[in-house]
Amino acid sequence: MIAALGYRPIAMPIADRDGVQIPLAAHDGEPMVDRHCRIVDADGTPIPGLYGLGLAAGFVPWAPLGGECSFTGQANGLWLWQNDVGLMIVDQVMASKAMAAA
Repeated sequence: MIAALGYRPIAMPIADRDGVQIPLAAHDGEPMVDRHCRIVDADGTPIPGLYGLGLAAGFVPWAPLGGECSFTGQANGLWLWQNDVGLMIVDQVMASKAMAAA
């Protein structure tokens, strides 16, 4: 008997402006997002303007997002997603808009 728990992301296909599919890290079993919830391609490079979160995304809280310094696992919870992580994503989106307007 094998006991297995966990989540794997089922990432939807992502294409560039020319319609060419972008291979994602999630397709290779890697986390779908980086430490800022940016979806990353197969090389680990964030895809501009594309964010993800959720149980299977692979996000691990860090620094001001809580948890013990020695914790290396994954923490999940609605409060975390609706507050600190959500705000981190909103801050990035707003910074991008401000740079585009400048």
